[in-house]
Amino acid sequence: MAGMRQGTAKPMTSGGRMVRLGTASLVQQGDLFIDAGKLNAKNIAKKQHVAKSICDYLIYVDNNFRRALDIAAEST
Repeated sequence: MAGMRQGTAKPMTSGGRMVRLGTASLVQQGDLFIDAGKLNAKNIAKKQHVAKSICDYLIYVDNNFRRALDIAAEST
């Protein structure tokens, strides 16, 4: 391991791999990961990091700009 400082390498875990396998299986099934119609914007806006992630999902994956804007308006 030339060029690496001691203690900077992360140990290999299977946790990330299992998450990727789980999300890949959802995509293959064609199921929606998040049902935008059932989201409560007020509850989501209370947790800023969750609200940002859900807004990103709604914009980039679900193409539901209106629901993303509702959540963003509640968080401000």
